[in-house]
Amino acid sequence: MSEDTVEIGQQAFQKSTSPLALREFGEIPKDYVSVFSFVRQEDLSRLAERGFKPEDNAMDRRAKVSAGDSGESIEDLFDKERQRQGIEIDRGECLFAFPDREAAGENYYGFNEEEYQLVEIKVDPAEARVAWGEYFSKANQWLMVSKEGPTQNTTVNPVFIKNQRENTLNNIRQYWEESVTLRQYLDGDHELPEDMAEVLVPGEISTDRIRVV
Repeated sequence: MSEDTVEIGQQAFQKSTSPLALREFGEIPKDYVSVFSFVRQEDLSRLAERGFKPEDNAMDRRAKVSAGDSGESIEDLFDKERQRQGIEIDRGECLFAFPDREAAGENYYGFNEEEYQLVEIKVDPAEARVAWGEYFSKANQWLMVSKEGPTQNTTVNPVFIKNQRENTLNNIRQYWEESVTLRQYLDGDHELPEDMAEVLVPGEISTDRIRVV
């Protein structure tokens, strides 16, 4: 590996020349912890100037799939269930991150070194929340099936559609029911699988809490 690259998991990423790579963290509360997220290389200068906003997060590549006749998106369904369970954190207002550098190294979203840069972010573990991202993938998959129906038939079975929608809603329910605060996750107080854990960080992140890895 050359001096101009940094190894993350099995992949070598180019070292960044962004201002974020040249600074240390600002004054961080002692109980804050690190999480990791990929951002677009082209966004680094802007992040260095005004901080991290939810719309900057390259990990938030969620499909806005219609839930059949209701016209709801997958995120609409997640938000409705969140409110039903009394969970305050809103996925639509969150940054998505990995809980540790090792998980980021797995790179299961398939980010490449030419377009994306890994950044370290300091967050409050009591405010951030961790959920199993696979539940989102399953919910989205079932929703796609329920929307399209059996492709081999010209007639869509209403029972089939109903069952697939129920599968979607069950995965959404489990996503929130099994989610924990980042503090609980780091303390091992959870039953989440080790892979595909996603951290939901609410709000915006100031520049003094961000640096390039």
